[in-house]
Amino acid sequence: MATEAQHNAEQPDGADRPPYVAPRTPAERQVAEVWSALLDVEQVGAHDDFFGLSGTSLLLLRLAARLEAATGGPVDLAKLFEATTVEAQALLVSEPRQEPEGPKLVRRPRPGADGR
Repeated sequence: MATEAQHNAEQPDGADRPPYVAPRTPAERQVAEVWSALLDVEQVGAHDDFFGLSGTSLLLLRLAARLEAATGGPVDLAKLFEATTVEAQALLVSEPRQEPEGPKLVRRPRPGADGR
C-alpha cells in the first residue's frame, strides 16, 4: 500500500492532493478502480478530485460510459460534472435509479413491414 507521500507525489501537476482516505464502501471502491484505469493513476482516494488528477471533460464522457458498464445503470452526465470526487460519484451511482419521465416507447409493428 502506498504511503500518503507516494499518493501526493502522483498528482500530475505537482499540486498537493488531499490526505489519502482509502475508498470505504463498495461503490467508492468501484469508482476508484474505474478512475485508476481511466486516468492511469495507481492509487485513488475517496477525496481525490477527477479534474485534479488530470481528468478532462472528454475523459468524463468515457468515465460515464465505464461507470454505466460497471454499475449496470445509467449515469447522469450533468450530475457527474458536479460530483467530482470518488466519494461524490459513489453516492451518485448508488442512488436508486429512476425511470425516465414521460411516455414510454413501445415497439409496434409497422403496416407492411412484414412483407405482406
